[in-house]
Amino acid sequence: MDDARQAASGNGKGGKEMRNSGVKDLGGVSVDGGAVIGGEVCGFQGVEADTLGSGMGVATWVMAGLNWTEENRKDEIRAQVAEYMDRVQSAKVILDALFAEKDLSARLGSDQKSMLSELTGELRELREMLAELLEERTRIDNRDQVGMVNQINVRKMLYQGVSTRFSAVEGVVKDTVKGPLSIQQD
Repeated sequence: MDDARQAASGNGKGGKEMRNSGVKDLGGVSVDGGAVIGGEVCGFQGVEADTLGSGMGVATWVMAGLNWTEENRKDEIRAQVAEYMDRVQSAKVILDALFAEKDLSARLGSDQKSMLSELTGELRELREMLAELLEERTRIDNRDQVGMVNQINVRKMLYQGVSTRFSAVEGVVKDTVKGPLSIQQD
């Protein structure tokens, strides 16, 4: 499999090699008799291959024990929170300028009072939306992950530079290591 993208909900089996591909599976990912070289492989129930990475240092990411659908949703939540925080900051700048003046209420015209009312309403709405997003994020983080396997199995060779990520830990392989070996999160 070269330069392919695949998302699945069963146990994925690769052929001889996955090169520069993106494979995400809610089961496990197994490359029987082959290598993962470049790209990204994510298996909720673990990842197994003869070889991970290459001596040429091709960027390879291997993730185990991650529910990719939930990870995608958390990325969306992070983006929405950042957008809402920008909107809050913009509203705050306007409000700070308005309230910096003394005797503000006496000098506000009807247009300015209307704008002030809209801004405070928008801030209230943003606060509610942020609370909902954070509640959803907490629910995702606290969900029971039945079937999760935080383990990467390598039968022959794990090359330096391969990036690994588990549900709560990530790192980069410092030295090339011969297999068989397993990397797992306790």
